[in-house]
Amino acid sequence: MINFLLFHKQLLLDFAMDVSNELKSAFTTVSDQGKEQPFEICAAEFPKLFVSALFEYHQERYFILTDAKIIYALSNRMLGGDGHIETRPQKLFTEAESFFVTAFFEGIKRHYTTLGKDVTLLRSESTENQSQPFFKEQLVYQLKAACFLGEKSIGSVYICSAQRSGQ
Repeated sequence: MINFLLFHKQLLLDFAMDVSNELKSAFTTVSDQGKEQPFEICAAEFPKLFVSALFEYHQERYFILTDAKIIYALSNRMLGGDGHIETRPQKLFTEAESFFVTAFFEGIKRHYTTLGKDVTLLRSESTENQSQPFFKEQLVYQLKAACFLGEKSIGSVYICSAQRSGQ
């Protein structure tokens, strides 16, 4: 678990630095201590509005779930705004936000590769009932990182990892 935590904390730190440089903004992350628990307990913490991606490296899977508010804020900033998060009754992405989601996960994939893990992006989802990367009872490592744009909290990124079942 220590390797998982150190690796993903570094990945998030490097990625946040790149986003900050690209958007000329202070985008930062603060990671928790991480934990190992059944996936269903992890999933209970997830926000209802999100985007997620499932990556694979050899027999290990990495599930990254991002609060939709992060996408709203960073894409607003990308377009010259101040990172304002609109309140929306349901998840709706503009074309610019959809483009940003793709760029966001491609950036994460690039950072995995830079850190020595040439991952494959298996899928990206934004609907809870289409996103089941692990069995409910399967033990996963989880890291949660709170994200900030300047001083303002804009949501969290969750990273869960486990060996593929049956391996």
